[in-house]
Amino acid sequence: MKYLLTGLVVLAFVSNSFAQAWSEDFEGAWPPPGWSVSNGVWGHETEFGHESQRSAGTTPGGNYPDGVSSRLATHSFLVPTDNPRLRFWHWFSFSSSDLGRVQVLPQGATEWVNASPTYYNTGSNMWTYPSVDLSDYAGQNIQIGFYFEATDAVIEVQPSMYIF
Repeated sequence: MKYLLTGLVVLAFVSNSFAQAWSEDFEGAWPPPGWSVSNGVWGHETEFGHESQRSAGTTPGGNYPDGVSSRLATHSFLVPTDNPRLRFWHWFSFSSSDLGRVQVLPQGATEWVNASPTYYNTGSNMWTYPSVDLSDYAGQNIQIGFYFEATDAVIEVQPSMYIF
């Protein structure tokens, strides 16, 4: 299973318009400057992107191992104050009880906080463009974490999660 991530963007919505705070398309160096990967499962996927050549994915080019938890974390940034949202393209296909979620780490905190629904139970099998409300963190410096966990030892693991 895999989890792919591409086209990450933080937006501030004001009335019917928006201002882009920052974005990342994974087309450059891996990991992007200021980003980090814990437990080494996330990598630079060059064969499966959405509107681009590259994406971030769990175990690019293969299947993820069982019994692993890994996080792809952004650099720290200031969350806009006007109705902030995280938008990103992702595709996922998980085995049984394996999962992915978006998390937030406020500056000075030591524990990641879940900020999105949990993505689990097989997958989307298509690129989707969720919106994660960041208004609880408006005006604060935070990091975004894309968390992936594989716990199922019963079913064969396959491609999992990609982000653009």
